[in-house]
Parts: sequence; structure tokens; C-alpha cells
Amino acid sequence: MIARVFRRMLQVVGVALVLTGLSLNPWVLRRYVLLDGDLQHWREVVFVEGLMVATGLLAVRAAGRQPEVPRAVSPHRVAFVAVAVAGSSLLAVASAELAAHLLVRPEQLLRGGDLWEYEWRAAHRAGQPLGWVIYAFDRYDPELGWRPAPSFSSGPVRTNAQGIRADRDVSRARTPGRSRIVTVGDSYTWGEEVANDETYPAQLEAALPDTEVLNFGVHGYGIDQATLRLQGDALAYAPDLVILGFIDDDLERDVLSFRSFAKPRFELVGSELLLTHVPVPTPEQVLEAPQELPRCYLAALARDVVDGVLDRTRLRPDATRERWLVTEALLEEAKRASERAGARFMLAYFPTQLGTQAVPGEHLAADWAQRNGVRFIDLRPAFAALPEDRWRELYRGVHWSPAGNRLVSRLLRDEIVRRNLLSSPPVAALH
Repeated sequence: MIARVFRRMLQVVGVALVLTGLSLNPWVLRRYVLLDGDLQHWREVVFVEGLMVATGLLAVRAAGRQPEVPRAVSPHRVAFVAVAVAGSSLLAVASAELAAHLLVRPEQLLRGGDLWEYEWRAAHRAGQPLGWVIYAFDRYDPELGWRPAPSFSSGPVRTNAQGIRADRDVSRARTPGRSRIVTVGDSYTWGEEVANDETYPAQLEAALPDTEVLNFGVHGYGIDQATLRLQGDALAYAPDLVILGFIDDDLERDVLSFRSFAKPRFELVGSELLLTHVPVPTPEQVLEAPQELPRCYLAALARDVVDGVLDRTRLRPDATRERWLVTEALLEEAKRASERAGARFMLAYFPTQLGTQAVPGEHLAADWAQRNGVRFIDLRPAFAALPEDRWRELYRGVHWSPAGNRLVSRLLRDEIVRRNLLSSPPVAALH
């Protein structure tokens, strides 16, 4: 009886070794675990996998053998088998864990804000100064995490004394007879990879006579930070119209507490937004506390494999809709804040990649705007309607080229005029 129990235990250990070995093969790691599909030392991975599978199969085979002559099992033999099985199991797990530490880079086990923080710390280890966030024009901010430094000038990027991307200073007092628009959002509003006069806010201003367009965009912002900057900075300039740029990635950004750098985060408590993670820690404070990395690589790898399977089989709720609840509440807050300040509010969906297919965030934003009577413009169809060679020219890397910004400014200009969104609609802008 006891012998049968320990043979069964040996079978379980053998099967576990086989399954663990198979789960560590290069195909599974590339498809379900690694962020970029890049696996170093794949030959060593195959060797460890083969060793574990072979050992497991031998254990299963040995457990299936029946003794030729039944004999009594002494307590000493039972203890020896128990110790042998436990020791083999521990050795197998320790070997697999050691192999995982040798073959898998730590960043390949991290996701979301943890990965952003790891990469930010790596930049400091490479010699970047403490005040660095991601670009030279960034400045630490305790409420927003980071914002453009005022009076910055380097190459194509310039900011004014108010920290707005512009070549001139701007007074909060309105110029009589001139309309004013403020734009908020992320790097697409800021104008990543283009010069000041090539951004869509600058080109929109040139297309609308007697209108100022102020660029309050900041790279890496989600709707959370954009809403905070709108309330804290932009609305103080008494705009007639607020344009908030929305991209699909905002759904993830809005639930992170670390992105390009440490950032504020809103949590939805019932129907109320609760601001957390403020004041945002300084770069020095972030570096003082070591980042928590996965202690057990095997557990992290197993978690990622399970997550990948669940995502593909849809056995758990879609994370997109869960994240949308926070984003939706933030959009409502941005709309209310704009209207309290006497400004009209418009949400603009920005296409962010070289593709023409609609994405979940786009549908969610459009549905929300329709339900709440919000002015909404979706720019993706206009991009998608162009020939492939033409819309590829609209991007420079992952961001818009000067031509892409020009198309965006034209589409927004036409929408502003069509809907009569400024106090004195510049009808001439259509010609």
C-alpha cells in the first residue's frame, strides 16, 4: 500500500517536471511571456527543457514498474523514498528557477507601470542625471509628475515663460476681438518629433483668423494628467473652446501610477474619483527605495502563461471596459470643468498608428460622447480613407509628421467652423 502511494507521488513529480519543461520552451516564451519576442540563449533553454522532460519521463516510467517479488516495505525504506522524492522535487524546481534567472531578463517579467519604472531606473544607472524624466525639456512637478520646463529652447522645441509650447509669451488676459482655444492631451497634442510651428495647435491657429490656440499638451500624459493640467493651468486662460485629444493608450495610462515617470492616479470609489499618489515622489525619492522585482521567476512565468491563455480564450472580463470606467469619469470631469469656466468642450479621437482599423477605445469614446451630448470628432476615418502610401506619409515614427499635423488641423478647423464653436465663427477659414 505504502509503495503504491510513493509510486503515485513519483508519477506526480515526473508529470510536473514534464509540464514545467514544456512550459519553458522557446515557442511558449516568445508567444505568451516575452514583451518583444526576443529570447536570448534559446539553445540553453532547449537544453534545460529537454533535461527536465527526460527526467520527468524517467520518473514516470520508474514509478510504473511493479516489483517482481512482493516484499514488506520497511519504515527506513519509506523514509528514504520520501526524502528522495522531496529532494528530487526541490532540485527540479531549483534548477528550473536558476535556469529562468539565467535566461530571462527581469524586464521581461514586468508589465505596466512596473516596466516603465524599471526602464526609468535603468536610464539612471546608465548615467542620466537625477532631474531627468525622459526629455531635457521635462521638469518634475509634485501634482502632475512632470511638465514642460518654462523658457526652454533646444533645436525644434521651445516653450514660453508659462511652460506652454510656443514661441511667444501669453497673457491670461484675453485680447479684445480674438477667440481663444486651449488644447490638452499627450504627445500628439504636444507635437512629438516636429517643430513648434509644425504642431497641429500651431497650424490650427494659422488656419483660424483672429484666434489664439494654446498648446497645453505634454508627452506621456493620460486623460488624468491632462484633466489636472486643464483645471490647474489651461482654464485660467479663459478659452472659448477646449479640445481634449484622446488616444486608445489612455485607457491604460489612466490606471498607472508610473509611466514616463511617477504620476498621480485616480481611483474610482463608487461614482467618485479619488486622487491618489500625490504629491508625486521626486526622482531622488524614487531612487532611494529599491524597486520590487519578481522573487520567483517560475511563478511570474506561469502567471504570464495563464494570463495569455485567459486573454485568448476570453475566460475573464475584458480589461478595456474596466479601465474605461476610470477614463469615462475623467472625461466627465474635464467636460464639467470646461463648462464651469464658460468654455465649450470637444473630445477628439486621434489615430496613433499606421493602421486603419477601429479600436475599442475609439468606440467607447464615441458612445460616451453620444450619450452625453458631447462634441466629438473621430479623425481615424479621414486617415483611413487615404491611399496607403499617402497615410504613411502622415506619420514620423509613431507620431504625426508635419503633414499629419496639417491634416489634423484642417479637420479640426472645419469641425469648429461647421459647429460654430467659437464666439465669432471665422467662416473665411473654409476657403
